[in-house]
Amino acid sequence: MILADVSIRRPVFATMMIVALVVLGLTSFLRLNIDLFPQVDFPFVVVGTVYPGASAEAVENDVTKKIEDAVNSIQGLEDIQSSSREGYSQVVLRFELEMDGKEKAQDVREKMSTHRSDLPQDIEEPVIQRFDPAESPIMSLAIAGDRSPRELTQIAKDKVKKRLESKRGVGAVDLVGGFEREIQVDVDIEKLAAYELSPFDIQNSIAAQNLEVPGGKINEGGTEFLVKTMGRFDDLNQLRNLVVATPEGQFVRLADVATVTDGVEESKSLSRLTGRRAVSLNIKKQSGGNTVDVANLVYAELEQLRKEIPEDVSLIVAQDNSVFTRDAVHDVEVAMLYGSILAVLVIFLFLADLRSTIISAIAIPTSIIATFTFMNALGFTLNFMTLLGLSLAVGLLIDDAIVVIENIYRHIEMGKPAKLAAAAATSEIGLAVTATTFSIVVVFLPVAYMKGIVGRFFYSFGMTVAFSVLVSLFVAFTLTPMLSSRWLKREQSRKGTRNPIYMATNAWNGLFGAINRRYSGILKWALGHRVITLLVATVAFIGGMMLYPLIGFEFMPQSDQSQAFVAIETAPGTRLEVSEEIVGKLEQIIRSHAEVTDVFSVIGGESSPINKGTMTIKLIPKDERDMTVAEFVQELRTELKQVPGVRTSIAVEAGHEGGEAPVAYSVTGDQEERVTRYTEALEAIVRNTPGAVDINNTLSRGTPELRINVDRNKIADLGLNMLQIGSAVRLLVEGDVVSRYKDIDDEYDIRLRVKETQRNIGSSLRNFLIPSSKEVEGIDDFQVPLSRVASIEKWGGPAEKTRFNRKREYRVLANVEGRFSGNVRQDVEAGYADIDMLPGYDIAPVGEGNYQKEAFNYIFESLILAIIFIYLLLASQFNHFLDPLSIMVSLPLSLVGAFLGLLAFGSSISIISLIGVIMLMGLVTKNAILLIDFTKQARARGLSRTEALLQSGPIRFRPIMMTTASMVFGVLPLALGLGPGAELRAPIARVVIGGLISSTALTLVVVPVVYTIFDDIAQWFGGSRRKDQELEKAADAV
Repeated sequence: MILADVSIRRPVFATMMIVALVVLGLTSFLRLNIDLFPQVDFPFVVVGTVYPGASAEAVENDVTKKIEDAVNSIQGLEDIQSSSREGYSQVVLRFELEMDGKEKAQDVREKMSTHRSDLPQDIEEPVIQRFDPAESPIMSLAIAGDRSPRELTQIAKDKVKKRLESKRGVGAVDLVGGFEREIQVDVDIEKLAAYELSPFDIQNSIAAQNLEVPGGKINEGGTEFLVKTMGRFDDLNQLRNLVVATPEGQFVRLADVATVTDGVEESKSLSRLTGRRAVSLNIKKQSGGNTVDVANLVYAELEQLRKEIPEDVSLIVAQDNSVFTRDAVHDVEVAMLYGSILAVLVIFLFLADLRSTIISAIAIPTSIIATFTFMNALGFTLNFMTLLGLSLAVGLLIDDAIVVIENIYRHIEMGKPAKLAAAAATSEIGLAVTATTFSIVVVFLPVAYMKGIVGRFFYSFGMTVAFSVLVSLFVAFTLTPMLSSRWLKREQSRKGTRNPIYMATNAWNGLFGAINRRYSGILKWALGHRVITLLVATVAFIGGMMLYPLIGFEFMPQSDQSQAFVAIETAPGTRLEVSEEIVGKLEQIIRSHAEVTDVFSVIGGESSPINKGTMTIKLIPKDERDMTVAEFVQELRTELKQVPGVRTSIAVEAGHEGGEAPVAYSVTGDQEERVTRYTEALEAIVRNTPGAVDINNTLSRGTPELRINVDRNKIADLGLNMLQIGSAVRLLVEGDVVSRYKDIDDEYDIRLRVKETQRNIGSSLRNFLIPSSKEVEGIDDFQVPLSRVASIEKWGGPAEKTRFNRKREYRVLANVEGRFSGNVRQDVEAGYADIDMLPGYDIAPVGEGNYQKEAFNYIFESLILAIIFIYLLLASQFNHFLDPLSIMVSLPLSLVGAFLGLLAFGSSISIISLIGVIMLMGLVTKNAILLIDFTKQARARGLSRTEALLQSGPIRFRPIMMTTASMVFGVLPLALGLGPGAELRAPIARVVIGGLISSTALTLVVVPVVYTIFDDIAQWFGGSRRKDQELEKAADAV
């Protein structure tokens, strides 16, 4: 081996190479950001449009469908999902993952700009945003106190929000549940009628007399002056004294017909913390920012802000995702440390030599630190996926060093000088070690390049493992032989020593020697009874496969993050105050549990109606509770159902609404009536499925509506149109922003509306006067009451209208209790297969179910590619077509232990555990490679096949057991499932441990037997079978 020879001859050069890797790695480590998950770019674009006062049907017909038509032709568009509710339209565009999200967002903006004239003039400008998971809030603050909502909003906006937005790394701070200042002009329509005025006269007067009009420039004496007519209100009394009419020379002022109030806008959302009204702030980090660093900066600023705001106002951190991120990352680091220590102890136990142990142990920190260089170069962060890869690699990183140093140690025991032993041993084992390392690399490359959303998340995981084991190979061929050539020497026998450590290692080595001798006997018997050996292996494999149906499956294991989420929904049309009262009852129940520390509730919002909300429940840390968060959720679910007037859905993870429930299905088609019928049939199936709870659907529940049916002939005769009628009604009911009031540097809306006591269905609405361009018979002053041109009726309109790919869509949603979500979905899908549906109508899983189906397909594709790559690698190494097959027989044998490991710990088959299966494919081939490679070397030295196998097995037994034990103990801390986020990490470690144990036990016997069978086949086709048998007999006779 050139690398090893150079390193042995030039130790300083070898040392400097490793030091350079470490220095670069440490420098890169300091530059790595910390996040919970990798930064992934999703080419999803969201178009949100506010249409004030419009019903769900009007929003869908006038806004949503037109946006869908406008963007449908954009290249790469996969699907369109839309929802329309009162006053708001949301269209979500999902493009092919290969597309650039920024470019697609720009394409959408161009299309919207082109088709803007197709949309109603009175909508607010559509907001077009890219969906970026990294832009989700990392923290939520609550400002509470015994002050008016306006005062709390002012403190939150002017002090807290502005200060936090100026901090480095903070991307945005969004205000939720605030009460913005608003100047309200409430007109009295009876007084207006007495002066023969309409609200439109007031509207025009305010708009025309609250202006600053530029007048150009004047040059005088060499100086240029800007001319500006100052007409803005700078005092509310000026607004009150505004002259709005002069009938018969008399001044009619605004105060004569209206009340001007310095108030707050009508709230469409509210926040509560531990039972008190609050104003909340959602803090987002900048793209690519460090979650933990940003959170630390925010905490430091909050300490200063608490000293500056009034003492009776509380500034509380309601939610902080950085805590779980920090704890989860720390827990993985601890698991890596413990795994490294256990792996090193395994080496010492086998070799009973401190110097050999130290040399091998150096490979772990060196490889991990050097890997940070590649991570930084590729733009990775320290997150759950990359750290999971490094923690799993702990056992791998020492493998190459173990195999090399064990072989060097064996050569030294044979009496060779240290330098000669290091060179010869590394050369002897070099090709096999290279092949075993690349067997790991080739199984992780398909993982890194998986397609789909899951592939984006696992890219950094696969590349991190691949780079780390390549670095460990470099260390094994440079630092390990160099140090061994100078530090190792033949140890004197410690027989009779009284040192307890060496007494323990001597006892273990004595026991291990006996096990090795026993293995030699078993191997010799197996080679003489090949059929029985294969039959036992086949039975073991079939038995392992029979365990598969006993294991549950799901997309991702649920993690205990010491929090739970409740989605609430009251009846459509419920007032905000009523929703708040119901939330108060729910909070009281939740806070009665000793495990609860805080309850943070949010009702309504810009993209959510006031009858829907979410409650975030913070629990005491996991290690201080007697129950898991899943058990807490199960207990609380029954209690919350007792509160009338509200539908609740409680889960460990957020996102019940919008198809993110564990069980979620979409029903689509053209005719709404049929889609509704199929949805109801599907819901009945879900309700009868064991494990499904909190069952809900998105079928439209009627929202109370007043429909004003206008007679087109009558308004045409009066010179009116639908826009004038609609504008008049909106002015009456919701009011209209007619101008802006400036107070120092801030501006606030001036809203004109009819006073609240006159906003009713009775005479006020019917008698509301609308200006006409023609004289109305029996009525003076060209004004017509609404009742003359329209009828008013009560109606129950839909609360929300949803579509998918421009078809009507409804969804059935459910949480899961007592079973794995994949098993529940399996039963549901078996049930709805019997629904007789017409062509053009479809039921399909969405959310987690869809992701699981897609991810499992891609993982199995990666598994097949990994197996193919392993074969190509082994065929290239051994220059043989059949030898790799004898090695690869260990692959299916590993599944026996993998399934046993999952079943024993109660884990599920998920994308995490399936990645463990792929990892196993590379791990188990390593042991077989060591065995077969040494056998082929022995045969090349003139030994017969049987002699070579019987010699190679016992010789390779120790390094095989050492690498297996180091890997098992290296990932054991992960498998125990302790600490925050452990539920996500544990399954992969349990698969690896179970699979390695079963595969190693069977591989040591089965692989040699299969090798002889394939060798017989090769020799049969080579025409030399008889000659080889004669050589075998001659050898046995000797």
